[in-house]
Amino acid sequence: GLARYDDLDLHVIHCHSEVPASRVVQHGHVTVHYLARPRRRVVPNLITGVGALTAALRELQPDLVNAHTPQYGYAALRAGLPTIYTIHGVPHRELHTFRHWKQRLELSISSWYDRHVTARVGDIIAISPYILDEYRGRTPARFHRVDNPIPDDYFALAAPEVAGRILFAGTISERKDPLTLLAALESVRQ
Repeated sequence: GLARYDDLDLHVIHCHSEVPASRVVQHGHVTVHYLARPRRRVVPNLITGVGALTAALRELQPDLVNAHTPQYGYAALRAGLPTIYTIHGVPHRELHTFRHWKQRLELSISSWYDRHVTARVGDIIAISPYILDEYRGRTPARFHRVDNPIPDDYFALAAPEVAGRILFAGTISERKDPLTLLAALESVRQ
């Protein structure tokens, strides 16, 4: 939607180990910067990637950064740029849902970034009342409630019901916990 504005120069940065090679792709007024990270490292990419993100942001010098994860917010603030932090998850709560050491380490790092970003950022976009409840009182930032958009077309789709069929759109992980969802649906059905 933002690409429709002729006077807007929009840059999207994606820094992840799933990116096979760093590259820049242009789509009209939107430029996507893919920053590759090594797949296996002793120090997680959540830490080493912040340096790459900070360098990319310092080079671009945008008027505003909208960070959707704590490490991106940390990199933007570290680069000295005006930053809005859109909170999609609550890492310090999610940390308690995982048992595997690697996931717990990643969420511990994300929680650390999250604490530092919320302490320093001026504006936070909350995508739900839950985010507002969880973060209010933890930060001096101004809150802006912006729900994740769902186009009207989604609700106009012909959706014939099929008995016994359930669609779960999400990753299969301890955080999403689809087994509890199935147990809840069984209770509802009864």
